[in-house]
Amino acid sequence: MTHNSSAVALAMAWHNAAVGNVTSLADSNQTFLIKEMLVFASMLLALAAMLALMEVLLNVPFFSYVRQAIPNRPERVKSGWAWWKGAVITMLIAMATYPFMTQLGHGLLPLPENIFRMTIGNGFMAWYVLLIIIMVVTTILPWRKAKLSGKPMDFYDLGFASEERADRFDWLLLGKSAVLATLMVGLIYVLVLICSSVFLLDFRVIWPFFRPYSWERLLQCLVYAPFFTVFFVLNNSKIFAQMRQEATSVPGFKGFMACWWKNALCMAGGIFIICLIMYVPFFAGIGPGADLLFSPTFGGPFMSLLLVFFPQVLVLSVLCTFIHRRTGNVFVSGLSVGILSCWIIAGGSAML
Repeated sequence: MTHNSSAVALAMAWHNAAVGNVTSLADSNQTFLIKEMLVFASMLLALAAMLALMEVLLNVPFFSYVRQAIPNRPERVKSGWAWWKGAVITMLIAMATYPFMTQLGHGLLPLPENIFRMTIGNGFMAWYVLLIIIMVVTTILPWRKAKLSGKPMDFYDLGFASEERADRFDWLLLGKSAVLATLMVGLIYVLVLICSSVFLLDFRVIWPFFRPYSWERLLQCLVYAPFFTVFFVLNNSKIFAQMRQEATSVPGFKGFMACWWKNALCMAGGIFIICLIMYVPFFAGIGPGADLLFSPTFGGPFMSLLLVFFPQVLVLSVLCTFIHRRTGNVFVSGLSVGILSCWIIAGGSAML
């Protein structure tokens, strides 16, 4: 409705009549769609600038340690049914847990409202915490199984260490990656500030994806950021490191595309299935799928924002794939998209 010119014309006519506003502009004389496309292009260019900054900083001596070689260990590569089995399980877990955990966090978890004030953020936090637990368990079990088989895994296999420090969690790599990810996202924030100051616009398409913080919202971002960043780091470890594909080591655009579509399938496939369940009956005139299957209790705002959330995850999968291929670890990719995701929620959604 918000992007339908007839609906906008009717809304403007109602608004002008309600407040007694007299204008010579016709209701059909609209520029909002041009503005939406331009701020969308600005957002994509800002994300591209973030990647360009990463490339520059990786050549600075301080950050050179962050660029690691992707492990050349053929015995750890997943292919055929071994990869597809993990992908299907990943998608089904996301599909089965999203409607219930997001709604649980949204209204049922006894969170202190003076601290956790983002209504959408609470739902995603509950979902992410469950997925974090699942990812930790499904990392420990193969770790122990590999150790018993005489072919033990190490932290380099998980994307958590350099090859030189493969036997332990690499805190130096984490620290430098955190600084790099902060600078990368910081560039986007500077661009948003400039755009907001000069044009009074933020970066959005329907949803206010990136907008300047108030102090109140900045503090909320700091509250939720640990949950979001831990989730995406572990998510990247599962998909990019533990489910490493043969194409991961293939250079160039061909290698990128061969990796990306599978990574995107793992990251967004479960959400896409929920979109089909929700919207196919809805557009068929039967009713929202979540309401029909799970009752209206689970058909709230989290089901409504799926059409925004799904393309968001697709964009994040592009960023993660590119960053991982350039750095060889999961910290820069996981931390940068985790911060971006938290910014989207804390900066642009409803707050108690």
